[in-house]
Amino acid sequence: MVKTSREDDDGSVQDLKKRKIESDHEYIDQINVKKLDFDQNKVCSVTLSPINVYCCLQCGKFFQGRGIQSPAFQHSIDESSHKLLINLNTTSIYILPDNKEILKDSTDPLVRKIRFAINPQYTREDIVQLSQRVSNHYVCGFIGINNNNSDFVNSRIATGKSIEIDHINSALLMFSHIFPVRDHLLLLDHKDTKINELSRKISLIVKKIWSPNLISKYHISTIEVITYLMIHEPHLFKNHNPKLMLTWLLNYLTKKDKDIGSVLKKNLQGTIEMRSKHINFWHLTVSLPPITVFKDGNNVNKFPQVKLETLINNKFLSNNAEYKLEKLPNYLIISIDRSENDSTLKFPIKDRNQTMVEFSLQLTLSGDKYRLICNLINKVKKSSRIDKDDENRWLTQLYNEKMDKWYEIDGVNVLSKDSELLFLNETYIQIWEKII
Repeated sequence: MVKTSREDDDGSVQDLKKRKIESDHEYIDQINVKKLDFDQNKVCSVTLSPINVYCCLQCGKFFQGRGIQSPAFQHSIDESSHKLLINLNTTSIYILPDNKEILKDSTDPLVRKIRFAINPQYTREDIVQLSQRVSNHYVCGFIGINNNNSDFVNSRIATGKSIEIDHINSALLMFSHIFPVRDHLLLLDHKDTKINELSRKISLIVKKIWSPNLISKYHISTIEVITYLMIHEPHLFKNHNPKLMLTWLLNYLTKKDKDIGSVLKKNLQGTIEMRSKHINFWHLTVSLPPITVFKDGNNVNKFPQVKLETLINNKFLSNNAEYKLEKLPNYLIISIDRSENDSTLKFPIKDRNQTMVEFSLQLTLSGDKYRLICNLINKVKKSSRIDKDDENRWLTQLYNEKMDKWYEIDGVNVLSKDSELLFLNETYIQIWEKII
C-alpha cells in the first residue's frame, strides 16, 4: 500500500517527537539530584557576583554568565562532562559550551521539581491542599530547618564567632503557620523588586517550608534570610531570644511592607486598656510566680506547676488586674516570661524560672474560643562548670489540623508528638487560633 503525503507527514511528526523525547531523557539522565542545593546564597562560586548565575546540574556549583569568558562557560570546558546548567532566575536550561537551550517545555517530573525548587509558585487551589500533602519522606509545612552555622563559613560571611540562628528559624516557622500570613506570602511574587527585600526573602522561605517538591533533602536552609539579617540587622544575633525576633519581625514588616502589614494588623494585633489608655499589642506576656525550689527525699529538684489560665486571669481578667483585655486578635500570641530581666542575670539560662505551665489544647478568653496551633519550647544542656552558663536550643511544636497530629521540629529532625505531653516542656511562646 502506498502512503499518502498526509500519512508521511504524520509519520515524520511522530518520529520527531520520539527523537525529542529520547534526547530529553538523555539530558535528564545526566542530572545529579543529590548534588543540588538551591537554598544557598545564589552567587557565583568564582566571582561572588549575584548577577546572571547558573547552577551546574551535574555538580551543583553556581557559576556566572554563559558567554565565552564566563565562569559557567569555563566550567563546561574544564569539566567536559558538566554541560547542563540552569539559570537561577529564569530556570531556563542550557547546554554549554554549545549555548543551546533545552528542555524548554519539558513536562518531565524531575525537571518540573527542579524548576519549582528554584522558583516555587502557588495558586489558591494549591494552598487548599497543602496540609493534606504527604510525600514518602515529609509532610508539607512540617519540615526541619538547618540550624548548622557551618553554612556561613561556606558563604564567606563568618565572623569568627559561634552564630546561633535557631531563635530566628523558630520565629520563621511560627510565622509560616499563621495561615492568613502564610497564604499572603505563598501568593507573593518573590521576584518583584518593588516589594521589600526581606519580605521577598521570607516569602521564598515560607514557600519552601510548604513545598510539595523538595529535592535531594527533606529539610531547608534559611541562609538567604540569615545573610540579609547579619548584614542589615546584626543586633538580632546578640540575644538568642525568639520572642524578640518575632516581635521585631512583626514591627519591621508592618512598617516596611504596607500589604503584609495590613494582613498582620488584621489578624495578630489586639488591644488592651491600661489606666484608661488603649494600647495595641502583638503578644500577651504573662509572668510566672517566683520559683521556690525544694528537694524531696530522693534529692531531686522539684518545680511548681501553674495553669496558663491562672496566669492570664491574674494579669488581665481579675478585678484588680492592671491590664484589661479590650480586643483579642484572630491569632493570639502568648509569651511566658521565665526571666524578669535577662540583663540582670549573671547566667540567664541557669537562673531562668523553670515553673511548669499546664495548659489544654483549647482556651476561652472573654468569650472567645481558641485552639493551640504552635508551642515553642526550650531545651537546655547543663554546663559542667559553675562559672559558665548552660546552653539551650529552641524547638517548635506545630499542629496539623488535617491529620490531627502534633509535630516537634528540632533543627532538621521532625518527630510526632503526643499532645497530652506538650505541657511537660518549658513553654516560652504559644500561638492560639480563634475558633470561628
